[in-house]
Amino acid sequence: MNPNGATDAIKSIDAINLESIGRDAENERRQTIAAAYRLLARLETPFEQMWKYTATLNTMAALQTLIDLGLWQGWKEDHVDSEPEKSLDDLLKCCRHPCDKELLRRLLRIMSAACLIEQVGPDRHRPTLTSLALGDEKDVVAHTAMVTGAQYTASAMNLPKFLAETQYQQPLDPKNTNFMDANADRLPLFAFLQTDPSAQAHFVCAMKGLSQRKRPWTELYDTKVLVDGHDATRPLLVDIGGGHGLDVTRMLERHCCTGDDGDPLLGDLVLQDLPDVVALAKEKVVSDRIKVMAHDFFQPQPLKGARAYLLRSVLHDWNDEKAHDILRMTAAAMERGYSKLLVCDTVLPATGASLDLASADIMMMHLHSARERPEDEWRRLLERAGLTVVKMWCDVSTTSTDTVIEAELV
Repeated sequence: MNPNGATDAIKSIDAINLESIGRDAENERRQTIAAAYRLLARLETPFEQMWKYTATLNTMAALQTLIDLGLWQGWKEDHVDSEPEKSLDDLLKCCRHPCDKELLRRLLRIMSAACLIEQVGPDRHRPTLTSLALGDEKDVVAHTAMVTGAQYTASAMNLPKFLAETQYQQPLDPKNTNFMDANADRLPLFAFLQTDPSAQAHFVCAMKGLSQRKRPWTELYDTKVLVDGHDATRPLLVDIGGGHGLDVTRMLERHCCTGDDGDPLLGDLVLQDLPDVVALAKEKVVSDRIKVMAHDFFQPQPLKGARAYLLRSVLHDWNDEKAHDILRMTAAAMERGYSKLLVCDTVLPATGASLDLASADIMMMHLHSARERPEDEWRRLLERAGLTVVKMWCDVSTTSTDTVIEAELV
């Protein structure tokens, strides 16, 4: 490419934004991001490809420090009634803790280089949508940053050591996970979260953010299948391990609280999770149409004969033995010929897994000694629990990472 051609290409790339793609064109937006990753891979040297990961780690370290300083919250609060641009001295005042001026300058420099804030002049910065979201304690972005910085990064960086110590065997033991190896008390992730209410709250909200990013399961699966022929004296949907309540809320929204004939929605919608999680969920659930119930999915399911039981992003947290236990407890509550199990989770493709999917698989490995599964493994897992797959509901025309696996008792 000649220099003028390169200049034109750069201008074309710089012109791409949400407006040029279309704010509602989610599939096109994600395809453009994937194309940008491929462009980087074509242009970077092998050394540059490796070295860029140091920038990711350094950016996260600086970001976590600024979270701890309270900069983002202070900036967000001050942004409402003041000029959008701030000097370094202004930003020092936004911090909740004393901070050396030169240290803050260095931390902000990498935030600007990473496009998390915008530098508009020497020691002058403007916030972005992301930095303002980081300052909003109710926003999932802030909670996601806390989870990534405080838990996931440390766990991921411990994985090479853990695999070496276990002679490079695939981690499958939930009683000896990499995450346990990385924390002094040797607690698995979910047990660790139960000891720290703040960490639990960050985790639940981060998981809500992931669910919001994914295509709603009610758009992949025809929920009218559940409503048709439903017995109103029984629960319509039981969301097992539903955490934040977003998925059961989507069922409510899909049917607008009424049946097709205008009558009230048939049957109960139930959100289940551990006591400390449902305590948080009760603060977030927006409708009294949703019942919130404490339940451990390794124990017998107390709600018998529901129309549908939903397991959204649950089974990938567990190895096959533990996942079988969850399925066995659920299957025992189902009624043959009436109840359905809906497993909404990743189904790994045989080839061409995206970076998101491959990364999620490694994350399951280092956090839980678990994995994302391809279709044949899902079928075997369900069949072992006495269930048969009716249909795999997915949309191959989009970049959706989830499939709804509809199953019934054999």
